[in-house]
Amino acid sequence: MAETILIVDDEESVRRTLYEWLRDADSECELLQAHDAESALRIASTRSIDLAILDWNLGAGQNGLQLLEDLRVFSPEVVAILVTGYAHQATPLDALRMGVRDYLDKSRDLRRETLLAIVRRQLAQIRPAKRQREHLARVQQFRQAIEVVLPLVQTTAQLATLVPVSEALRALLRLAQAVFQTDQGVLIIRLPAPAPTPASRPGSNNACESGQSATVLPAAYTVLNLAGQPIHSASTDFADTLAAATLAMQEVCVLSDLRDAQTRFAVRLQSYEQGHRSLVAIPVLVENGQAAVFELLDTPWGESPWSDWHRAVMQSFREMAHFTLRQVFAERQLHAALCRALELAVQSTRDVTGFNSEGVPAVTPDWKALLTQPGLLPRESEALVTLAERLQALHRKYGAPVLRFCQELLHQLEQFLGQMLEPPAEP
Repeated sequence: MAETILIVDDEESVRRTLYEWLRDADSECELLQAHDAESALRIASTRSIDLAILDWNLGAGQNGLQLLEDLRVFSPEVVAILVTGYAHQATPLDALRMGVRDYLDKSRDLRRETLLAIVRRQLAQIRPAKRQREHLARVQQFRQAIEVVLPLVQTTAQLATLVPVSEALRALLRLAQAVFQTDQGVLIIRLPAPAPTPASRPGSNNACESGQSATVLPAAYTVLNLAGQPIHSASTDFADTLAAATLAMQEVCVLSDLRDAQTRFAVRLQSYEQGHRSLVAIPVLVENGQAAVFELLDTPWGESPWSDWHRAVMQSFREMAHFTLRQVFAERQLHAALCRALELAVQSTRDVTGFNSEGVPAVTPDWKALLTQPGLLPRESEALVTLAERLQALHRKYGAPVLRFCQELLHQLEQFLGQMLEPPAEP
């Protein structure tokens, strides 16, 4: 956004001259004019002003400093160039405090080259500070928006370690009930493990179809009933479950007597398995350590021999389950990535907003601790740190000239103390 320069002078000829000089210089700034304080304030009430070129004597008992003080109500960061033949009437401290950064003497310096040089010098300081403020404002707005959204995302039941129960997954659960003629059963979903730990399970036993043993990784898992509702009783390590043994064999497991599972597979029956007669466990391997097991309980499929029709239906069901669960896992990964991205965005805004409007790092607690270490500074180190913070605040508010002014004050104070406290030299 282009910088806005407001020219205020009660003399039309002077005001028009200043305007034409700046316009012809192609400064890429928006130029506004006002003939008195009232019209200037009306403009400032609707527009942000970056640089004000103010006449000292505005008539009606008003001067440029009084107007500048009122302009700061609407544009707190505004800086000013004072055009006057009465510079001696404004004390440097008052002018500096109110935002005057330069003077233009009507009687000597009212020339095109002088004006343009002063304006360019001020714009060179205004532009980076303005960009930084606008950037920090956008970051703050973004952070506020993220902080509103992030708790909602984090507390959604479909995030974290839970698996989103989509309509496609519910349809698959309903299909399992219809095909296997039972409403008793669970879907056990294993989530990827952070680090692989080899573990082997025994081979086939009795009616379980034989298959090659595979490595089972200790991982988190969630259990849904066939209505798609989470079951919160799964507290055993996944490696000690019948579902883990089924995944290790990578084959459908049929048990006509579920009580034999504990001794044959060295596993613990879970609460959702206890009290049932038979079981058909169907492993579904997806990808990247993601897998699931359907455990159908008290189904006729577990109590009678299979025909070719049973095997064909089972193959079709496993293929459908594979594609459905792959979609479910992809949705979960997307949610997790979104949550992580939001967290990183909030953290990055904290890092960026550690700078003030001029890009100067704040005096952080780490620096305070360093500066107040015993022996590093005199006993009044806390007071020195406070003095540095106050000087930094003045610099943020009034810009670089305040540093030169403070240096001059310190120089004068040093001379004064030298004259008052040091003993006179011996003749």
